[in-house]
Amino acid sequence: MNSKIHNGDIITIEKGRDGKHAQVTIQELLGDIPPLMIYYNGAKYHIYPQFEVNNVPVTKEYSIQDRDNLTWRQPNSLEAVLNQVSSDKVGKDEPFIVYVNEEPIHITKGEPQIALNGKPATMDHRLKQGDRLQLLLAEQPTVKDVLNQLNKPLTHRIMVSFNNESVELAQPLYVIKKGDSILDEDTPLKKHDRLKVYEQEQQPFIYQDIFRYVDLDLTNANGKFSIYQNNAPSSFHSTIKHGDHLQIIWE
Repeated sequence: MNSKIHNGDIITIEKGRDGKHAQVTIQELLGDIPPLMIYYNGAKYHIYPQFEVNNVPVTKEYSIQDRDNLTWRQPNSLEAVLNQVSSDKVGKDEPFIVYVNEEPIHITKGEPQIALNGKPATMDHRLKQGDRLQLLLAEQPTVKDVLNQLNKPLTHRIMVSFNNESVELAQPLYVIKKGDSILDEDTPLKKHDRLKVYEQEQQPFIYQDIFRYVDLDLTNANGKFSIYQNNAPSSFHSTIKHGDHLQIIWE
């Protein structure tokens, strides 16, 4: 009777020789088994052990009979605990799938998820005392989410300075289409959308590209000016690169 009992143990009760019928409950046999305490969306829950006798669920007040097969387990998987504390259908809805060049892409952002201690967790994760679970509601996936999952940046970007002001320039690396429509990175997506992604040939940035991003101050303009790139004379068709210092000086 002093042997240690472990989660999932199967205990067989057999009639002793020359003994009397004893009324022993599961509680008396196993003693106090501490429940698993967790938090879900900030509320505290206790997950108690589950008992079965001869494959039938019973409570800890059940009186054990001769030749009973007793099994007990402590639910501690994320899925088992959620089934007890929440009616949220996490992991049970249809997955958010879109197709990119006919290949299925699973976008988890479009589905409710569970964070375990602030980090994403899977349904088979084993919980421990004091773990904190938080329901993360589904968000609206966009084209940008698909490209991020494919490790495909939508644009090539460089940072330069123009007349001592920082300016970021960008050019598309891909064209994304749904049917005949061209999508931008903020276009929302629906389940089962079918996208085509076409890679663009990357072109160098040239000096005159800067004027798509800045407004020139023409207050002191008199029609004559010089343009510089890294303090050297330049032209509107000169190639520019990340970190360049560009300047226009009115004469």
